[in-house]
Amino acid sequence: MYRDTIEAVISSIWPSLLILITILFTIRFFSFISNKRRIVLYHEILSLIFVVYLMCFFYILTFEDVDWSTANLIPFKEMFRFEVGSKAFIRNVLGNMLLFMPYGFYLSYFMKLRKVKYVLAFSLFVSVAVEIIQYRIGRVFDIDDIILNIAGGVLGYYLYRLGSYILNNTKISKIKEPLCNIVTILAAIAFILYMGV
Repeated sequence: MYRDTIEAVISSIWPSLLILITILFTIRFFSFISNKRRIVLYHEILSLIFVVYLMCFFYILTFEDVDWSTANLIPFKEMFRFEVGSKAFIRNVLGNMLLFMPYGFYLSYFMKLRKVKYVLAFSLFVSVAVEIIQYRIGRVFDIDDIILNIAGGVLGYYLYRLGSYILNNTKISKIKEPLCNIVTILAAIAFILYMGV
């Protein structure tokens, strides 16, 4: 189910995505050359993946169709109308959480956040802004989406904290950069193979 959504989104945005990646790659490349800085491969790959995530995020939130058209201002109303484990539950409940997990992760990664309250605040702000904008462009305002998006952002924060703890407080810390390079490259390759690109 998610693979079909990702394929549809990427097939719709690939020209813009390719142009943006080319521009960013050129800027980063010449920035490293002119400033004589060392390239940290995993950081560059994670930054690139973040750009891809943002492009997909924008597309899903502004162009993807919805099945119903009334606003929901009652917390948990829409969440509980789906049977747990059903396709509708996976798409609407888990999908909203999964959509914001990378946001929480990257927010924590780039800003080196140590407290979950910042991720809660940023996720709340972005999620409310998204719902208001969706409402203004003729889509639906749903309080449950805000709750699920915040939960996804918080899960992303804890995923970052767990990875950070493992990398910094175990024997792995001695080989942190090479290990991060390998894992990031393998994850990118796995995603490309999964998508059948």
